[in-house]
Amino acid sequence: MTNGSDGLGYKWRSSKIFIISTVTVGLFCEAFLYAFIVPILAYMVETRLKQDPSRIQGLTAELLSLHGFVAMISAPVIAHLADKVPNRKVPLLMAISVSLVGTLLVAWCPSVYVLFAGRVIQGISGSATWIIGFTTLADNIDRQKFGSVMGTVTSFIQAGITTGPAISGALLELSGYWQAWSVPLTLLSLDFGARLLMIDCNEIDTSDSTERLLPSKKDDTLTPDSHSSNSKTQTAESEPTVEYKASRNFYSTILTDPRTLTGLLNTLVFSLILSAFDTTLPTQLRTAFGWGSLRVGSALLALQIPPLFLNPIAGWMRDRFDLRHLTFAGWCLLGILLWLLGVVASDHSLSVSPRTDTLPILFATILGIGVASSFVRGADALQLVVVTEQMQAENPNAFGPHGSQSRHLFLLFLVFYLYSISSQNKQIPLIPREFEQKMDIFWINH
Repeated sequence: MTNGSDGLGYKWRSSKIFIISTVTVGLFCEAFLYAFIVPILAYMVETRLKQDPSRIQGLTAELLSLHGFVAMISAPVIAHLADKVPNRKVPLLMAISVSLVGTLLVAWCPSVYVLFAGRVIQGISGSATWIIGFTTLADNIDRQKFGSVMGTVTSFIQAGITTGPAISGALLELSGYWQAWSVPLTLLSLDFGARLLMIDCNEIDTSDSTERLLPSKKDDTLTPDSHSSNSKTQTAESEPTVEYKASRNFYSTILTDPRTLTGLLNTLVFSLILSAFDTTLPTQLRTAFGWGSLRVGSALLALQIPPLFLNPIAGWMRDRFDLRHLTFAGWCLLGILLWLLGVVASDHSLSVSPRTDTLPILFATILGIGVASSFVRGADALQLVVVTEQMQAENPNAFGPHGSQSRHLFLLFLVFYLYSISSQNKQIPLIPREFEQKMDIFWINH
């Protein structure tokens, strides 16, 4: 019996439901924190930092893109180290501790330098939380339910991204500055407590394996035949180590696998579409329909609401139907809707007098794009997890004794980090700005 089994509440603390819930809350917190600063940055710049209000827009873009840049730079190191240790609890505790420090620095912000330092720390902790968190989920979710559970997790992440700015802006106006920051600090503290209570199953397995390797009284009375058998077993167990040393480099192996490249391409193309929406849809709606910020915001919100409810359903369908066919159908539907959106917007912008008959079609198309995105988003993560497990099943020690799940998932997040930097920094576009200026939304959607 291991020491962990003697602990109070061992059964529920080591249960997969508790571990998955704890990690999900952590991912929600990171998504919540990412854009939480945007609505209250004006107050921070003018009141706390005593800066010129004209710097608000520039600082917002710099802080958001800095978060993605730092996360992207630190991610490969974090993924490499995460694959070296079997235990996920300690790295997760370290990540949230660093996140608490970074959040306190950002909230305190006595100077611009401290504000940027806090954002850098948040970027490092966020990268660790995303990579180690998703690796922990991959370790604990049953493969028969992986799609549905990951769909639910994705909905929580999207809810964090959506509610973070809304809550910070509302609390700043209704209650005050520190009352607004009390929400993310409370969430991080609660998640820290949950991670402290969590018992990592990998830690238990490692402890059990260590006990089995220790000599027992029965070993002192081995017969000559059993000594010979034991010698053969030890020789066989040492072979994977030699095989690991002779294995190819991880990235050269993974990046030449067509299944991995397909999953990464899925993420890249979807990120390009999101980037195109961020840069062209608001401008086109203002130009073609004369919409203000409220209507443009509601149109963008229509893209985010459907996935909140449909991600678990799409994941459930991935568990029961062929992943390739379902993703292909999602892309086909998304392509048709993008074409239809381009036709509606272009036709309206070319008309002489304002038209209102196309508005229902426009909103329905945007909602449809949100629905179709649920069947595209998330397929890449499932694809990479399946590829990793198949490779490790063929050669368990090919990429080390603890696998390569973290490094594999890092490649997926790398594309997202690039999108994050590009969407906030006009100097690093995924789509050339000159192209966007010359071509309207109809041609971009084509």
